[in-house]
Amino acid sequence: MSMNRRDFLKYTTFGAAAVFTGAGLTQWAGGMFHYEGEYVFPGRTENWPKVDVKFTTCKQCHSDCAAMSRVFNGTLIKLDGSPYDIQTTQPSIPYSTPVNEAIAYVGTNFDTAKPFVDGAHSLCPRGQAGRQDAYDPYRIYMPLKRVGERGSKKFKTISYEQLISEVVNGGYLFKDIPGEEKRFVEGFKHLWNGGEGRFVPANPRYPDFGPKTNQYVSYWGRGEGGIANLMTRFANALGSVNALPHVSICELSHHVSTFRTFPGTNMLKPDLPNSEYLLVFGANYLEANFPMQTLARRSVAATSSGKLKIVVIDVRAGNQVAHADKYIPIAPGGDGALAMGMLRWIIENKRYDENFLSNLNHGSANSNGEPNFSNASYLIVADESDKDFARFLKSGSSFYAIDKFSRKPVLASASAKGELWPAGFLSLKPVNVNGVNCMTGMQMLWAELVKHTIDEYAKEAGLAPRVIPELASELKYDEPLLNVSIDRSKAQNMGITMQE
Repeated sequence: MSMNRRDFLKYTTFGAAAVFTGAGLTQWAGGMFHYEGEYVFPGRTENWPKVDVKFTTCKQCHSDCAAMSRVFNGTLIKLDGSPYDIQTTQPSIPYSTPVNEAIAYVGTNFDTAKPFVDGAHSLCPRGQAGRQDAYDPYRIYMPLKRVGERGSKKFKTISYEQLISEVVNGGYLFKDIPGEEKRFVEGFKHLWNGGEGRFVPANPRYPDFGPKTNQYVSYWGRGEGGIANLMTRFANALGSVNALPHVSICELSHHVSTFRTFPGTNMLKPDLPNSEYLLVFGANYLEANFPMQTLARRSVAATSSGKLKIVVIDVRAGNQVAHADKYIPIAPGGDGALAMGMLRWIIENKRYDENFLSNLNHGSANSNGEPNFSNASYLIVADESDKDFARFLKSGSSFYAIDKFSRKPVLASASAKGELWPAGFLSLKPVNVNGVNCMTGMQMLWAELVKHTIDEYAKEAGLAPRVIPELASELKYDEPLLNVSIDRSKAQNMGITMQE
């Protein structure tokens, strides 16, 4: 009897189904597909004997949500969010609330008409996994020292006392490893050298390397405020500038641009409860971000109430798309081109808020009912041969602009309104001030935007040309309720900063 592959699969599948249907899913059949877990004890809550509730902070990510832990006989058995924390509970309860009331708090109701969900204090799945991580058999509790050649993955456990001694004093730390018997490793004391290391070049041939103490490098991942500050201060006290957090491979461009735009802070998030339109570049509030559960709760509540419209721009359709009004499947790395294309269309069609952009200072902004002013009309040196090319034209600490009414150069601090286009709408003709050819910030932006057409921007972004004007035309430029959120994608590009 001959049988082809298709018939073989068909008959064997039918036969297996017949066996299970005729015999039923017996106990032995169930055991074929899973293993029985080990019984420990039933889940214990805070009202059981020997169960303590401890308030702590979740360290599973950088959000630092407050948490409540249930501990039984010294063992962590359950984690929840803290009702005292706005990140885990909205609205959070006052700090004056007695602990026994806080433990029992479960909220009052669920109402999508509110900009938040009033309910039980939550902790996201990653936070819940903290219990698993706490007892992970591979968790590292002690320092590890390499005992094989680099890349061999061979280590041994050493004491903290040995770690401190070897790091401070140095020595032939790897003499037992073939090929490294004579390698002397300098310790902190050799770099410091009684303080002289701060003034001795690390390499005389390359003075830009700085002093010998710069050979100390402190590099860490997610360091909290206190930890990161301590590590930076230690490096600086030793005489090194090399205190490097993880953000150089995470969101450095985003942090730099935010700090340059809003001095005093390097990270901002959109005000979701009070926004009406949100462009999301690369962020995914329903899977990640900081704090994920807070942003997820707020975005879902706002979109469910019909108040907030969300447009997701991402190469991947994550969970955020389920609550978005529109999804733009952009090509990897194409979000910058989309932003530039939208800006070109906005300026060409005069869909920007000229009243806001022409405010030269806080006084002008306040008189126009605006919370802030703009430097879009400030003059920038446009002569490439000038040593100050691409810098603002200044007199001391004051910036220059062209007065919107007199059409003459003025100090921005002494006028109210600046001219965005001194030589006419969309003109790139420079204006000469004190013998220096200058253009406004708006002109400089336009000079970059016109290097490519909207069709070219769309092609780079992997989108149909119609998408850019359609998306740009939806924005309400005279309303302050538009928000843009970026993460990864543009926030992670190296070598650039993007003004938000």
